[in-house]
Amino acid sequence: MATTAGRRELQGHSRFCERCLRVDELRPPLLIGGRYQQFAQLDSGQRRLERHQFKPSHGFVGWGGDAGRKTLELVVVRAYISFVLNLFLIWFLTVLAMEGFAYGMHRWVMHGPGWFLHQSHHREHSGRVELNDLYAVIFALPSVVLIYGATQADWGNWAVAVGIGIATYGLIYFGFHDVIVHRRMKHRYIPKSDYMKRIVQAHRLHHAVESQRHGLSFGFLVAPPIEKLMVQLETSRARLRQPTGRETPAQS
Repeated sequence: MATTAGRRELQGHSRFCERCLRVDELRPPLLIGGRYQQFAQLDSGQRRLERHQFKPSHGFVGWGGDAGRKTLELVVVRAYISFVLNLFLIWFLTVLAMEGFAYGMHRWVMHGPGWFLHQSHHREHSGRVELNDLYAVIFALPSVVLIYGATQADWGNWAVAVGIGIATYGLIYFGFHDVIVHRRMKHRYIPKSDYMKRIVQAHRLHHAVESQRHGLSFGFLVAPPIEKLMVQLETSRARLRQPTGRETPAQS
């Protein structure tokens, strides 16, 4: 009798352990009422009831059946979209902020203590390289550091977004400033929109001033009306640069 009872108890434990193992592997705990309950603790009727009453609005994560899988997929997709949108917002705000940063650096650093490098950009020279090009290397360093820190030192995804935002503005600046305005690379592009005409003409008016002081239009992608800049130029005490015909004026 004792042997038969022990054998039955052992078989019962084996079936229970197999059941728990099967349930735990295939169906992780279900969050119900703020506490975790194992599916192994619920009989078949309770399981059907919980699946029937399950609603995504309750904040539950269901793992059983098609409804649970679809809900889990929806949660993952929403989390991924939110993640991507947050990074995109950080990237976009960084690009916008870089215009303000570039304005401040151009006005108070390049035309201030850093004029010893920037003056090569306001004067005629025969070579293709300027001392002013060192600023491109200096301004690229934060982008490199942020991307490296995010990928190698676990600084977070925000660092990647900011680093790429800085690099994006650098590419936009290069295309506008070095290629379109100063034609350091040959092209046939002629500004036609009012916006492009304004920012190109504004930067060329900036280069009409050869001296360090009394400059105007220090922005790159944002520029005041040309009429306003012409008035400032006429009333300025700055030393004007003589035209050389090196740069082709924007078509009006």
